[in-house]
Amino acid sequence: MQAALRLIPHFGEDYIPSTAYALLAGIERQRGRNDRSGPLLDSMTAVLGTVRSAQRLEDCPLCMMELAWHELHNGSPEKAEAWAKAMTKAVDYERSKFSQQCYHQVMDSIAIALGDYRSAYDHRAEYIAIRDSMNLTSAAANLQRIENNYKEDAANALRRLEDEAAANLLQKERTRRNILFAAGLVAVVFGAISYRQRRRTQKALHRSDELLLNILPEEVAKELKAKGHADAKHFDNVTILFTDFKGFTEASERMSPQELVEELNTCFKAFDHIITARGIEKIKTIGDAYMCAGGLPVPASSTPAGVVQAALEMQAFMIARKKERDALGKPAFEMRVGIHTGPVVAGIVGVKKFAYDIWGDTVNTASRMESSGEVGQVNISEATYALVKNETGLTFTPRGKVQAKGKGEMEMYFVHPCSEDAEKHFSETHKKP
Repeated sequence: MQAALRLIPHFGEDYIPSTAYALLAGIERQRGRNDRSGPLLDSMTAVLGTVRSAQRLEDCPLCMMELAWHELHNGSPEKAEAWAKAMTKAVDYERSKFSQQCYHQVMDSIAIALGDYRSAYDHRAEYIAIRDSMNLTSAAANLQRIENNYKEDAANALRRLEDEAAANLLQKERTRRNILFAAGLVAVVFGAISYRQRRRTQKALHRSDELLLNILPEEVAKELKAKGHADAKHFDNVTILFTDFKGFTEASERMSPQELVEELNTCFKAFDHIITARGIEKIKTIGDAYMCAGGLPVPASSTPAGVVQAALEMQAFMIARKKERDALGKPAFEMRVGIHTGPVVAGIVGVKKFAYDIWGDTVNTASRMESSGEVGQVNISEATYALVKNETGLTFTPRGKVQAKGKGEMEMYFVHPCSEDAEKHFSETHKKP
C-alpha cells in the first residue's frame, strides 16, 4: 500500500490521482481498515484540495464518497453527510448513474446512523431503482450485441457463398457439381447458425422478461412492453401492510453478516409465500422493513380481509421462528405489523428507473399503524376495521384513540384469530417456506 501511494503522484494530470486514491481507499475500507488518520486519508484530502483549486471536479465524487464512508465508520455521521452531499456538486454527477448510486448507498447508511429511517427508506429506494435501471441497460446492450453478431454471421455466410459460386462458374460441368455441393453445405451451415442465434435471442428475451417481472407487476410489465410506458393509476381502496422488526440493530450486532442476511432472507421469503398465496402485491423492502399492498394493480386480486389474514400468518411465523431460535440459544427478531386502507396513486416514475411504487397519505397512515403497534400484534386503523369487522374467524380489541406521530389521535384496533381457530391457524401458518 505504501509503495502504491508513492507511485500515484507520478501518474500524470492532477485529476488522475483522485481516482487512484479513491480506489485504494475503497480497498482499505473493504478490508475493514477505517482509521481516523493515516497516509491514505491525508493523501486523499490533499488531492481533493488540489482538484478543487484547479477546478477539475470530474473525478471528485469517488474521493468524496470514500471520505464519507471513512467518517461514518469512525462515528461521525454528520461529517459523513457533508461529504456525501458534496458529491452532488460534482460536474458529472447528473450524468453518472454510478455516482448517483454511490451517493444514495452511502446516504442510506448515514441516515440509519442518524436514526432518520424515513430518509434511509427513500435513499435505499433510489439506490435500488438506479441499480435496476443499470441492470436493464446492460440487458438491452447484450441483446443488441447478439443481434449484431447474428447479422455479421449471416453476412459472412452470404459472402462465402458468392465467392464460391463465382469461382465455380469458371469450371463448366465440374463447376456446376461443385456449386450444388457448396450451396447445400452453406445452406446447412447457415441454417445451423440461424438456429443457434435464434435460440440465443429467445433465451436473452426470456431472461429480460424474467428480470422485468421481478421488478414490476405482470400487468404493469405488459403495459410497459406494449406502449413503451406505464400510466400512473388511482385506486380508491388499497390495503397497505407495513412490518418492522423490534430491536433489529441490537439483534444484528450479535449475528455475523452472513447469519444476519440469511435470517432476513428466511423471514422475507416466508412473507413472500404468504402474500403471493393471497394475491397481495409486494412493493419493496428496505433494511428490516417489509411493505406490501392488496387491491392493486388488479383491484379484485385481493381483499382487506386477505391482507389482515396475511398479517396474522406473518406474526404467527415470526413467533414460531423466535421459539425455534430461542431453543437453540440464537438471537431472534420480534415484529410489529400495521395496516390501513384508503386511496393511493400507483405507477412508475421516470422512463429509466423501473420501480413500481405507491404514494399518498394512506401510505403514511399505514406506516403510523405499524409504529404505533406492539410486538406480536397486528394493529389496524378504523378504516380497515370497518371493512373487516364482520369477517368470520377474526376478533378485535379496541385500543381507543392512540397518539400517532404527525396524525394526532386515531382509533386503532388489535386483530386476532378466533380462539377456536387459533390452533388450526397456528399449524397452517407456521410451516417453513
